[in-house]
Amino acid sequence: MGAGSGTPPLCPVDPALFKSLLRNLPAAVARLATRGSPGAGPVIGSGQDPSHGRSAVGPAKERLARAWLEHQGLVHLDHNVRCRRGEVDLVMRDGDTLVFVEVRFRRSESFGGAAASVDRRKQVRIAAAAAHYLQRHPTRLPCRFDVLAIGADDQMHWIRHAFDQT
Repeated sequence: MGAGSGTPPLCPVDPALFKSLLRNLPAAVARLATRGSPGAGPVIGSGQDPSHGRSAVGPAKERLARAWLEHQGLVHLDHNVRCRRGEVDLVMRDGDTLVFVEVRFRRSESFGGAAASVDRRKQVRIAAAAAHYLQRHPTRLPCRFDVLAIGADDQMHWIRHAFDQT
């Protein structure tokens, strides 16, 4: 209980909620995989050459994603939140909801494209970084995890509630 207030103390991460999130990740991964480009078949080789400024592409796409989401009405709170176990690209507020956004860019839609690349392991890392953020910034706001998939032509595919907490 809080100091004489009769109310429970703020708990930034409900352990039961976090465990529930982890239990539901396989279904979320399946949903993401089915949202890929229909008919996109596998391509041999990635066609990516590390000498083509690949390290600069990620931050540029994250800036593009942030601007696009702000245009959609979200408010930027933080970015590149890192902890030992993971990272979340953007922390935004959508009305009365705290949103952790994973930005994914793929030059090709092979293997399901950008959205399908957020696999179970990546989701666990995002959730760990979100828990880290919430420990430092406690809130009573509901949280959600979104994925903003950016195609080769910079087309945005915003997946709200990309994986569930329940």
